Amino acid sequence: MIYKIILIIVAAICKAIADTISPRKSKLSEKGDFWNIHKQGKFLPFTKYPLDGWHIFNSIMILCFIVMNVFKTEYQWYITIPLLGFIFILIFNFFYNKILK
Repeated sequence: MIYKIILIIVAAICKAIADTISPRKSKLSEKGDFWNIHKQGKFLPFTKYPLDGWHIFNSIMILCFIVMNVFKTEYQWYITIPLLGFIFILIFNFFYNKILK
């Protein structure tokens, strides 16, 4: 269960970072081209995957959700899902509203 909690925390932080990079002004969007999703930058070789902050942090968030399925949990789904959802919302709001804005 601890691995799932760590992954959900990483996912929430990544989502908060991606949402603050989004069209709104934030501390990160002023830091350079990597954080600017509106500027055409570099792409992953042989693909059209943009290598900017928004895409990378959303991809990490999705990867965390996928990897969580690998770990077994000792609790039932009706305990695990609300608990992880609560942790995600708590961490996301803390980073989005307090740290990154």
